[in-house]
Amino acid sequence: GAPVRQLALSGLSYVGGKTDLDELSAVLRSDTEPRVRQAAATAIVRITDADPAVTAAQNLSWAQVAAADPNQALREQAVAMLGDLNGDDAVSALGQIDTPTARVAVRKLVDSARDTG
Repeated sequence: GAPVRQLALSGLSYVGGKTDLDELSAVLRSDTEPRVRQAAATAIVRITDADPAVTAAQNLSWAQVAAADPNQALREQAVAMLGDLNGDDAVSALGQIDTPTARVAVRKLVDSARDTG
């Protein structure tokens, strides 16, 4: 059941590697249990944190998927992730999420771009 999948994903988040990211992304996109999708997202973040190049690309990909998820907590995690990324893709993805946190993150990114531009 869902609790067993959550536990497995939690363990994988500590010992998994890049080779597990495709399968984790599939779980994130297709599992019917919100908490299992959230556990997959957490595992992706933990695994990719070890490699900065992979982190940026994977975080954007993950956040774009999570941004459309019906689970509010997962969308908020996506907002936090996107708020830490730079670039037009992150702003575009944030613009598609209708939460107060997303609106604040978009404003911060726009202000930051204006200050550095």
